[in-house]
Amino acid sequence: MTNLGQLRAEAPAYEDPASSAPIPIREITGETKIGGEDISLTYRAPSNPADTTDPTLLLIIHGWGGPELAYSELGAEAARRGKPSLTYGEGRSLGLVGDLNPLNLLRVAQLSSKAAWAAMRYAREEFGHDESDLYGHSWGGQTAVNVALHKPEHVRGVILDGSCGLDEHSLPTMIGRTGQFARDELLPALGSLARKPGPRVGAQALHYVWRHPGRTLAEGLNAGSTNLHARIRRLGSRGIWVSAIQSPSDTYFKLEEVRRDSQHLFGEHFHVRDDPDSNHLAPQLDPEGTADLIMSALLLRLNGRDLEPATDTSLSLIVDTESLATAV
Repeated sequence: MTNLGQLRAEAPAYEDPASSAPIPIREITGETKIGGEDISLTYRAPSNPADTTDPTLLLIIHGWGGPELAYSELGAEAARRGKPSLTYGEGRSLGLVGDLNPLNLLRVAQLSSKAAWAAMRYAREEFGHDESDLYGHSWGGQTAVNVALHKPEHVRGVILDGSCGLDEHSLPTMIGRTGQFARDELLPALGSLARKPGPRVGAQALHYVWRHPGRTLAEGLNAGSTNLHARIRRLGSRGIWVSAIQSPSDTYFKLEEVRRDSQHLFGEHFHVRDDPDSNHLAPQLDPEGTADLIMSALLLRLNGRDLEPATDTSLSLIVDTESLATAV
């Protein structure tokens, strides 16, 4: 296990933006569609290509209930550090027929994977990024892993931040923790979130939840009951590395439980934030620190000190790749 302070000390020549002038960035918005669902996107990159420090795209995959705007500051901070980024958000509707199809409530993980793949495909076609690093926060961790399994030729690595599926929790436990999260994390953070990224994030969050309440509930149930261990090992057998970031005061996925159940999957690439008060909302409340940690974790991987990937070819792929294949 490493922390951010250790990473900064060990990493090669990545210059902390706090000690230098910020890199000017450009933002380009766009739209795409997959399976009848509209996908909005925002691409960010250094204005001057010469300022790019790592040309591999960072695809930022949102957590459950998290609209695109909630990750906009993180996307901007990654671009200011010289790494192009893409955030996206689903329209939350598959059309009248799709929304009324109860089978889609059983396919929420696949729907999320298709949306992320559509975003990757957009970045490849519009900006030439054939390969991506996938950053998945919370429920987005499962999406990142699923997409990497199905499209390994377009994925360099995966970073899981406060991800579901790493600790051996039960669904009733996760349901109970939702109230604790709202009381201890979300409510105290509302003022900060209203200032940055701004009040529109609330409207986007309401749209996310209430445009299709059944789908939102099904996503929450899926996030609360999934286990990613076998899939992470499967990624290792395909040569795709996975790193993990955890916050000490995360009320959803508690550090001691995630460390107990999953640290062995990551070895030295299991990172814990320095701030003991950082929680599940760290990507929103501290996008600068999160971007620093992402960049340092990537450099640790690219510095030639990577461990051999875990392999277990006896494990089956626990993802509906057939349904995801229809996204191509």
